[in-house]
Amino acid sequence: MSDIRLGIGCYPILITIVASYIYLKSILEKKFNRQEIIFSSLIMSIFLASIIYYLNGTVSTQHFVASQVMATVFFFLLVQMAMSNAAVNPGPVLLDGGARHTTLAAIVLLPAPALLIGDYVMAHISPRCTGAKCAAFEFIFGSDEIFTVFYWLNTIGSVLLISGVVSIIILTRRFPNK
Repeated sequence: MSDIRLGIGCYPILITIVASYIYLKSILEKKFNRQEIIFSSLIMSIFLASIIYYLNGTVSTQHFVASQVMATVFFFLLVQMAMSNAAVNPGPVLLDGGARHTTLAAIVLLPAPALLIGDYVMAHISPRCTGAKCAAFEFIFGSDEIFTVFYWLNTIGSVLLISGVVSIIILTRRFPNK
């Protein structure tokens, strides 16, 4: 018999179970609580994209970027599903906070190089460590380096990509079509 076990730690599993419960509760009650839906959609999309790429088993810069894009797409799909299921129209989900155009442009443009460099570095270094700190980290987040790396890169990358997409949407709303 082969020893097959998932190296996923208790934190990603527990937080995803909580997020799934919150999301399903909102869907079944046909309510749209903006904070709950955004939180639960983000956590579920990060976990789902990480699992998909974990099962693929390949670590590369292209897989990291694709996984972050996938988590971002899943996030927007989950939010859209919750919005369309709401009994009462939730109103605008994306609110324009009045940020300057240059700030929004920076949110769109600056994370891209950082994400690409971070993904490249993570694809080419060994994530293994030893010692008591690593044992605690592996217990909480997982002992399998593939899932853990995808999970953390998806967490950081999808938040940055979601912020960029939201900034693009706000910028396009500000410039009326003529």
